[in-house]
Amino acid sequence: MTLIGVRSRVTDATWKQRVKQAARDEIVIKRILAKEAKGLSLNEAIAKVLPANRRSWALRRIPSYREQGFEALIDARTPREAEVSIACRQAVQAAREANPRLTVAGALEILGKQRITPLPSGSTIKREFGRVKERRKYARRKAKKQGRTEVVELPLAGGELLAAAETETGGIAALTSEVVRLAERAIEASEGQTPAKDVGGRDADGQFTARYNRARRRKHGEQVASYLRTADEKAEGRVPSWPRFVHEQPETIDAKLRMLVFCWMVAGSKGWDALRAPDVAGLASLTGFVYMPATLAKFVSALAISGAAQPLIEATARRWHEVGEERWGEPGAMAALYIDNHAKEVWSSLFTQSGKVSHLNRVMPCITTTYAHTGAGTPVVLSVQSGGAPLAPRLVDLVEQAETALETEVERAVVIDAEGCTFDLLESFAKAKRVLITPLKPSRVPTLELTYTRGSYYRPYRDNDELRVANATLVHKATGRSLEVGALLVRRAHRDVDTVLLTTGLALGMEGQDLADLYFRRWPVQENAFKDGNALGLSEHRGNCGRIVANVAVITELERLEGRAKRDAEELRDLAAETATLEAAVVQHARDRQRAESALATRRGRLDDLIAQGKTGGKAFSRVALDHQQALVHAEATVKLATKARAALDKNRSRRDTLTERTTEIAARKRHLEPQRTIRQLDTTQDTILTAAKLNALQLISFVVREYLPTMPMTPQTFLQRVLSVRGRKETSPDQELVVFYENIRDPLVNESLRDACERLNRRKLQRDGRRLRFAVEPPPATRERFD
Repeated sequence: MTLIGVRSRVTDATWKQRVKQAARDEIVIKRILAKEAKGLSLNEAIAKVLPANRRSWALRRIPSYREQGFEALIDARTPREAEVSIACRQAVQAAREANPRLTVAGALEILGKQRITPLPSGSTIKREFGRVKERRKYARRKAKKQGRTEVVELPLAGGELLAAAETETGGIAALTSEVVRLAERAIEASEGQTPAKDVGGRDADGQFTARYNRARRRKHGEQVASYLRTADEKAEGRVPSWPRFVHEQPETIDAKLRMLVFCWMVAGSKGWDALRAPDVAGLASLTGFVYMPATLAKFVSALAISGAAQPLIEATARRWHEVGEERWGEPGAMAALYIDNHAKEVWSSLFTQSGKVSHLNRVMPCITTTYAHTGAGTPVVLSVQSGGAPLAPRLVDLVEQAETALETEVERAVVIDAEGCTFDLLESFAKAKRVLITPLKPSRVPTLELTYTRGSYYRPYRDNDELRVANATLVHKATGRSLEVGALLVRRAHRDVDTVLLTTGLALGMEGQDLADLYFRRWPVQENAFKDGNALGLSEHRGNCGRIVANVAVITELERLEGRAKRDAEELRDLAAETATLEAAVVQHARDRQRAESALATRRGRLDDLIAQGKTGGKAFSRVALDHQQALVHAEATVKLATKARAALDKNRSRRDTLTERTTEIAARKRHLEPQRTIRQLDTTQDTILTAAKLNALQLISFVVREYLPTMPMTPQTFLQRVLSVRGRKETSPDQELVVFYENIRDPLVNESLRDACERLNRRKLQRDGRRLRFAVEPPPATRERFD
């Protein structure tokens, strides 16, 4: 309640008393702030001015005083609300009728200008807003019964193209059918059982209490709080029919699923709270009802606990593959599966399983989704895993899983990036007589053994490229086994090194150019699809639930460090035992060296004396010279022994210092790794469900762009920015629905594309709910009422 409202509901005497009290309070607060400005902390300043029992009063008042000033100190409490006057009720309802977007603050401003007192509370104004809304709904129902045309303004009229695409394709309808089927199975499995109501920790009004929140906290000894457990763990012990959606009508389930599909087109940020944005209200004409984020979050959680993740993914794949087969067919000599991983980052302070996130070029906590895109561009989700998930060990199983999901007998050519270029993988596909195409890493090209058949040379291929077919011999390093596969050498104009593709398709009778076409089609079909998915937040994860598992990498490193520390300790003991012996040897060899050098000096002096005297002949000189030679040899030998002994001691000390330092480093590394023996494995169930919803949205946009807007090729991001946001209106009568798009004078290209789309749609004669769908483009009205 604003101060204007407070003033309107209290007497003049009470108001003056509150103002005087606020003035007295301001004096005290200014004294506190002055002491704080002199260098005291806020707590110290309060203690200097006020007694301890008024500390909380000051802490409550000071922040609001700093922001709002004197007005924040006036007592804003109001007495019991008086009965709303007829004039006030009529003014609020009339204002809301004129402006459906009117807020509580706006209504209070209008009442203030009309000098209506006392001013009502916010809840009272909202109640009057609700009455206006109910009258509007009643008028719509009455008009529908009487056969009159109902006109609804569309802030996101471009979404009607997506609704028309859904009418033709039934992508969301396939999800609804799958959820309804799960609900029916849950009811059958729950026969004779009654789900327990979640009433623990609630008050008399059904609201959660503090006791409920305390019960959800992580208990002593628990690694994961109860509310952060995985969907499988939460499902244990529950009666299958416990979720709300099990007992809802298909129409309600369809509305919630439509909301999950369309909401990410207008969400401007991450998380469920992004759906509180005003633009989300514009989805009402597409979804039937704009659900709040909490409702959708509970719906997704219930689907996850009920095991709906994989069925929804499979339903998405089957339905859109059927649409792709029916509308666009499979390109190339044979159908293809383009398999690749898409890692989405998880920004978490917890230690979580990690992997390589390509678009960030870093290893970090992530969720890896494995996709198989068909030749028609249908994305099929094969797995969603926490952390990294290499493709090569799982490729054969993934291919079988994809072909089973597509329910076809066609054996497709598998196209994968350089991760699949392994000997075992190529050998397994060759034995199974399946086609695999994978590029060879450039670093391995020089070592590849190639042989060419007669007449093999580079032939023109695509624009400025050339293609040559060869045979390659691969040798397994460990066993020495060899494998003959085909090799496609593509000389590209903008690269210095040839692109080498290894394939098993040549041995199965396929042409080199067809195989190369299948590989290079991967970029528009798959890689661009990953980029397009960012427009709907496909790279954003949902849900932080998980379970604690052993961190194999850390445990392995700890075991390796423990083994090294043990070996270092044994070596250190041996070196310490040798030190005394080496030191004694050094001392002894030093003495021997000193004696030898002293003896050599004596004999050198004798020899020098004889030479000085000129007595260089005779037996005496020969004897002295021989003694000098022997002393010289002995001195050199003692020097070598002393040097060797000193080197051995220095080596011993250096090695001991190195081992001591490494022991310290190992101990520090072990202390760092010890808390990381366990790691969090993210639960990807909710992420899988939302991925299915986003894939449906992407496929609907793709259908609209390919079928309705072929004159203006665009990415999903462009569609959301320039087409979805087009305004318009919908006129609904008993026999038809007319969707009118308002021209955008600043975007004539979109206007022309919409006119062409309207002609195409009108020729299709689509029907929805028994009414004919018609589309048109008109200039925007000169004056248009504001709408929700």
